[in-house]
Parts: sequence; C-alpha cells; structure tokens
Amino acid sequence: MTTVKKIDFDSPIIPGQGIGEIRLLENAFSLRPLILSNTCSGQKIDWTFTTEKQFPDWLTLNYKDILFVGVNVYTGKIISLTVRLGYKGKIFQQISIGSYVKDLFKLDNDFYYDEGDDYILHKTNFDIRFDIDLKNRISFTDKEVEESRITEITILNHEQSSTIIGATEFPKEWTK
Repeated sequence: MTTVKKIDFDSPIIPGQGIGEIRLLENAFSLRPLILSNTCSGQKIDWTFTTEKQFPDWLTLNYKDILFVGVNVYTGKIISLTVRLGYKGKIFQQISIGSYVKDLFKLDNDFYYDEGDDYILHKTNFDIRFDIDLKNRISFTDKEVEESRITEITILNHEQSSTIIGATEFPKEWTK
C-alpha cells in the first residue's frame, strides 16, 4: 500500500485509475497521514466526513469542497473520486471543471445526458459521470445541455461501490 503525501489540484483525472496519488481501489488507510496532517490548519478544518442515508455503506471524505473521496466502509477501499470547482486537472487531457458539455460530446459521442440520473454518462463505461449546471431545472432542450458547463467530474469503480454481506458472512471478530 502506498501512502498519499499530497493532493495536487492539477493532476490528470484518469478513469479506472485515480487522481494524482489517490488511486481507486486503494485502501483508504493510505490517506491517513495526509488527513491527520491536514485536518486542522489554523482555524480552518480542511477535511470533513459524511455518510448519506441512501448509501449507508459509503463514507465520503471531503477535502475543501473540491475533492470528495468515496470509501466503502466494509472493504476500506476507495471506490469513487469526485472533483468540483477549484480542481484544475483534466480528464481525457481536454475536459475540466467549467468545460462545455458540447466539447465532451465532440470528444466521444458515446456520452449522453441521462434525465433519470440527471448526469452526463457514457454508454459503455459506467465508471465516469459528469454533473452539469442545469440542476434543479424541470426541463431543458438538448441545446441547453450542450451549452451547459461541467460542474463535477466523478470516476468510480461501480463494481466495488456496494458490498452486500449475508448474515452468515460477517467476519468472526464481528460476532464475538
């Protein structure tokens, strides 16, 4: 296991791999020294930790509202990485926060807007997701989608994002 020493907001976003030194499917323990050294800098808390009711097996580590690290609490693995405004790195060497959706569509015509999920998704690569600045709108045209800007980029490992443990599959140390 490697230890993450720094967060570089200019690092490329590489689907299936990671962002900078942070790698998908790496044990979240690799972030421990970084979290401990950056938990408090003066009066500002750099890291926050949250869980969501709809994803009870996820813990989200939030760094300055720019980088979000999703961790599967059962496996300890990093299963998603999300970046927002303030992150300068690019995905596919061309697309970054603030890029137009039309530029993403030109790059790969397998990307599409999914009204049900409310994200830009890929037809075959389920491990990439883009959020756009049309949230909280009831309806809009295809042209409005293309002219919107990317506000969030997520890469994930969807196969590891949920862990279902049967009653007989708990580790022995849990049943003592």
